[in-house]
Amino acid sequence: MILNLVNPEKSEIKYKISKFPDGQQTVDIVSDVVTNSMLMKIIVIKSRLNDFKDLELIICANQALKNIGVGHVNLYVPYFMGARSDRKFEEGSNNYLKTVICPIINSLDFDEVTVLDPHSYVLEACLDNFKSVPNFDLVKWATLDIGTKAFKLGG
Repeated sequence: MILNLVNPEKSEIKYKISKFPDGQQTVDIVSDVVTNSMLMKIIVIKSRLNDFKDLELIICANQALKNIGVGHVNLYVPYFMGARSDRKFEEGSNNYLKTVICPIINSLDFDEVTVLDPHSYVLEACLDNFKSVPNFDLVKWATLDIGTKAFKLGG
C-alpha cells in the first residue's frame, strides 16, 4: 500500500497534513478503517524529498504509521536530498549527505529506501537498507508507459 506525499489524490492510505503558524507540519492518517491485513502489509511512503519540509512530512508519516501499528515501512524517493553533497568541499564544512541527511533517514528504521538517482556510491554506503533502481529499468518503464498510452490513444 502507498502513502503518497507527492500526489495525495493517488494515495491508497488517506491522510491529512496540518500546518501550524510556527511552520510545523504533521501527518494524520484518516483512512476509515485500519485493518489487521493493512498492518501486516508493507507500506511505502512516496516523497520527492526536495527539502526539509518534505523530510519533516516523511518523519511525521512514518511515525503516524508506526503509531497505528504498521510494522513494515519503506521509503521511495526519486532523488535523494543532499546526494550531490557526498563529501566535504571545504575545510571546516561537513559531509552533508553522510553526517546530516543519512543519519536522519537511518533513524526512521525503514525496511527499504529506494532511490532512482543515487548520484554516487556514497549514498549506498551511508544509507541503511538502500536500494537503487538501475537507469535501464527507468528507461524500460518509461518506454512501456509511453507505448501503453499511445496504444490506448490509437496511435
